[in-house]
Amino acid sequence: MNQKNRVLAPAQLARQSCAAMEVTAQRRQQKIVVENLSAQSTIRGDEALLRQVLEHLIGNALRYSPEGGALHVELKSLDNGRCRITVLDQGSGVPEDQLEKIFTPFFRGEGEKQGEGYGLGLAIARRVLAAVDGEIRAENRPQGGLAVLIELPVLAG
Repeated sequence: MNQKNRVLAPAQLARQSCAAMEVTAQRRQQKIVVENLSAQSTIRGDEALLRQVLEHLIGNALRYSPEGGALHVELKSLDNGRCRITVLDQGSGVPEDQLEKIFTPFFRGEGEKQGEGYGLGLAIARRVLAAVDGEIRAENRPQGGLAVLIELPVLAG
């Protein structure tokens, strides 16, 4: 079977991605809290690329959350034949008029730390997810921080 089009468990992808980012979290005295990763859905996609997307999102959440804080990674099965992976941070969020722009190549929001990337990570994430009929969006959380939501089609069965 083609390695770029394998059957994958989103819960396992999320667990592996969280584990890969644990050292970064510990350096910043942050916690990664995983929730609902027992969902049994399966998806089809390139494991390496999907893990890269999740690790990038977790890395962003760690960067924008305060030292000593926590970020949450949640998995939920949806009624529409999709699953959702959400990464929630404790940062300051994103201005409402920039929530879509952050997925544009080379876009860097106001106040971005200089030297911290090129504004490509979220644009690449959107393209990787589109290749597997997935979606990504960002929402400000009412209590502060940002939620980045990924939705992927699940395999029937």
